Amino acid sequence: MKLFRVICALIVATFATLIFATAADAGTGDDPVPGQIGLRRDKFPIFARELRPGLDLWKANFFGQELEGLNFDGVYLADADFGSAKLGRASFRGANLWGANFCDASGATVDMTGANLRGAKLVNAGLFWSKFAGAKLGRADFSGARLLAADFTKAELPLAKFVGAELQSADFSEAKLPKSDFTRANLLTTNFTKADMTDARLWGVAAHQAIWTETILTGVQWNSSHL
Repeated sequence: MKLFRVICALIVATFATLIFATAADAGTGDDPVPGQIGLRRDKFPIFARELRPGLDLWKANFFGQELEGLNFDGVYLADADFGSAKLGRASFRGANLWGANFCDASGATVDMTGANLRGAKLVNAGLFWSKFAGAKLGRADFSGARLLAADFTKAELPLAKFVGAELQSADFSEAKLPKSDFTRANLLTTNFTKADMTDARLWGVAAHQAIWTETILTGVQWNSSHL
């Protein structure tokens, strides 16, 4: 009788272990899904293989994740959260990042060429030597961002905010910047060749050696600027 009870107890324990193991696997699946939180580094090879143009990661949560070198080209990432994420060498070429959050994100040589970043928030982001060429950045907020030598050539930036941003040696050649706000921005050696800055706000900027060749400056507000 005792042997029978021992065998029954072992069967029950084994069954319970299998149930909990199955539940744990279901909670940490390999598929990248919208809203995924806490993506582990050892899952990145699997996650990276799943990334492809047109993949829908609407509102995906990558807050604080280490995403260096991942390729998000052409991925749908509207309203996604990349706050405080590490993005060095990551690529978002042609991705839809409408309304995405990149506040306090950091990384060098991030490539957002041709991406849709309308209404995106990049407050206090540190994205040195990064590319935004040809990107759609209407109403994007770069306030306090550190964008040393960033490439904004031919980007569309109506009503974009660069309040207090560090933009030394950035390139805005042929960019569209109507009604953009550069209040107190650092524009040392920044290139605005052929840019359209109609009605832009340049209050209190430091723009020593900035390049203004053929720049459209109609209606620009220069209050307390240092040129």
